[in-house]
This record gives sequence, C-alpha cells and structure tokens, in this order.
Amino acid sequence: MQEEKLTIGEMSDYCDVPADTLRYYDKIGLFRPLHIDPQNGYRYYSILQSEVLGTIVELRRVGFSIEEIRLFMQNRRLDQSIGLLEQAVQRIDRQAADLKRISRTLKSRMKHIQSFQTDYAESDFIIRKLPKRKFWVLPDRIDIQNKEAVSYGFLELEKKLHDTLPFLAGNEIGFFAEQSSLAFPLNPAELAKASALFTFVQGRRNAGAQEAPAGDYACTRYTGHDFEDYADGLEKLLRYVHAEGLEAKSGAWSIIQIDISLTEQSDEAVYEVQILV
Repeated sequence: MQEEKLTIGEMSDYCDVPADTLRYYDKIGLFRPLHIDPQNGYRYYSILQSEVLGTIVELRRVGFSIEEIRLFMQNRRLDQSIGLLEQAVQRIDRQAADLKRISRTLKSRMKHIQSFQTDYAESDFIIRKLPKRKFWVLPDRIDIQNKEAVSYGFLELEKKLHDTLPFLAGNEIGFFAEQSSLAFPLNPAELAKASALFTFVQGRRNAGAQEAPAGDYACTRYTGHDFEDYADGLEKLLRYVHAEGLEAKSGAWSIIQIDISLTEQSDEAVYEVQILV
C-alpha cells in the first residue's frame, strides 16, 4: 500500500511543529521530507516520520544543539544514545542550579529594595550597624564627573564580580571618597580628586582589597546620577554628622541601590551614602 503523503502544512499541524522549522530542518539536512515534487518543489511527508521528528523536537527541548541531535540521530546505538542523554541530564542539572541561584538573587534583591525604602520612611538619616566589609577600589582613577568614563569603570568592576546578574543584583558598587576629602563644608573639587569607583567583595577572592571597619554608620540617600547629586548627598550627610556632634571616622561609600537596570527615570535612581561615626 502506498504511504499517504502529507503536505508540509499537514505535517506541521499533526506534529505541532512550525512549517518554517520543517523547512529549516530540511535545509540543514536534519529532517528531510519523504518526497519533493520535482515539478513544483512541494514537500511531502509520511506520518511514519512523526516519531523521528518527535525525537528531534524533544532533544531540542532538553537543550541539545543541532549538531548534537545530528550525532544522536546518525547510526543510533543504545550505548551512544544513553551517553548523550547522560550529558543532557548533567547540563540540565547545572542549568537548574543556575536558575535556583538566580531566583535567590532576585528575591534577595527585591527584599533589599523593599527594606531600603522602608528604612527611610520616617527620616532622611539613619544609623546602620554594619559588619566588616572588604572592597576593591578601581586602581586607575577616572574623572567621575565624566559619565562615559564612569560607565567604563563600572563595567570593569562588574567583570571582577563574575556575577550572572551584576546589574540586577546591585547594592555592591558605587563611589568611594577618601576621608581626607570630607571636611565640612564640602569642597567639590577636592571630592572629585579624592573619589574612585569601588565594589564590595564579600565572599569573593579579595586579594588587594581594602577593609571597611565594622561599626555604626551614619547614612542618607540621594537621587540622580550626576556628580552634583553625589556631592549634594555627601554634603547633606556631613551636615547631619556635624549637627549631631558626631565624628566622621572613615571615607564615604556612596552605594547604588536603584539604578538604570530598574528605572530609566533619573529621579528614581537612588544611592545610599555611608560614613563610619
């Protein structure tokens, strides 16, 4: 009995595989139609091919590359197929672990943002008790009034973090101002010369890192990405420290809390300034 010929549209409907995908698989020689009409070029398939097509679709779904599928489908033997499936399982397990880690990171980030917003609900200033922290300062000083230079610097630091979600993970990177520049009232020119980009490196390889001591930190927040916003935020915190009769015992860390990965509105970009007192 002659096999029933299915058009590409019918094969697509029966197997729930887009016609464009069938054309692509034919083009690369992965899954060819049973017959191509030499007169009009129409492709015809057999329903008996559905098992092979289904295997290809399932292998794609579990992460096999086209070349891995090609190898799997050629001269299939049980031991070879099992070996390739074992590799797929290992890859899926790694991907699942990565996704779980990403999920934890995002949940922690959202919780931090909610907590951060609550912290300043009643006052522009708070005292945080913070643990000892390690941080890197970008060794090559840049002009922090130059937004392009700052962007290049942040990218360099983010490469050091080796994080999957460096932007969305957030609250580990920003500007560090040396203590010598924090005289009150603030001198913006001195601040610009004494500021650098930094990132915290807790839990990572921290060779060459500096240490932020544990203790009580006077903190405030400010909005905006410009140097003027940074200087105004530090000025505001130094004014508070001076008014409260406190002493600045460290440099100042201006840490990105909400950045352009979460909002394109400059008045929603938030930094927190921390100074040991």
